[in-house]
Amino acid sequence: MYRRLQLLIPCLLTLAIAPVWGQTAQPLQVVSDEGYIVVRHIIVSGNKKTRNSIILRELGTVPGDTIKLKELSATLEARRKQLLNTSLFLNVTSNVKNWVGNEADIEFEVWERWYTFAFPIFKLADRNFNQWLVEQKGSIDRVNIGVKAFQDNLTGRADEMKAELQIGYTQRAVLAYELPYVDKKYRHGLGFVFSYSRNREVNDSTADNKQHFYRRDDFLRRNFSAGISYTYRKAINTRHQAYLTYNDENVDDSVAIRNPQYLVMAAPVHVS
Repeated sequence: MYRRLQLLIPCLLTLAIAPVWGQTAQPLQVVSDEGYIVVRHIIVSGNKKTRNSIILRELGTVPGDTIKLKELSATLEARRKQLLNTSLFLNVTSNVKNWVGNEADIEFEVWERWYTFAFPIFKLADRNFNQWLVEQKGSIDRVNIGVKAFQDNLTGRADEMKAELQIGYTQRAVLAYELPYVDKKYRHGLGFVFSYSRNREVNDSTADNKQHFYRRDDFLRRNFSAGISYTYRKAINTRHQAYLTYNDENVDDSVAIRNPQYLVMAAPVHVS
């Protein structure tokens, strides 16, 4: 009888423990495969100039979206990189906050960069330094100086403005502006650019493999260009752009008399 009890007790222990093992393994498997969170709110912090709507446009995630737990880390990292790709921020961090049940808030904290830049312009009118120094004897009249300025995120809507002012051999002024979104759905954008330049001297011909220049006190050459651009961006990683540009270039009559072919395009060559 004692031996039978010894054999029976291990069997009973095995039967009692087996169901417990089965019950603890199954819930862990369910959480790993089917766990998820529902995005309650998207919180943006750290932005002093950039508008929240511009940041949310780049995320592709909206309140009410469902994210699987096993994909949560990869999703947050992808959204963080999307914000960095805008070139509006030095750094971006993401975090999950206020997690209650299967709902939680997602927070993105951004560090904005400096948006205003200005660079000096110093250019030689000649093809290279040696030509300017030897052939033109280092003439200061053949130097272009000026300033080029960039203002990114001008109104906090990821818009850009560029301006350029140059004096010297070629007097030049440029103004460009681009607004990526002009509608409430953030899909359509517009931009424009204006440019004007003029010269008192032109390279009207060549002789003995050297450039020949013609100069007068009046401006001999003027160039004006204007253009508009249209951008359509339905998805985050897709962008379509179209440009329409007008160019007007003219020279003084004296240049046309010296070289009638100055602005004439070469006739097309037909191969039989």
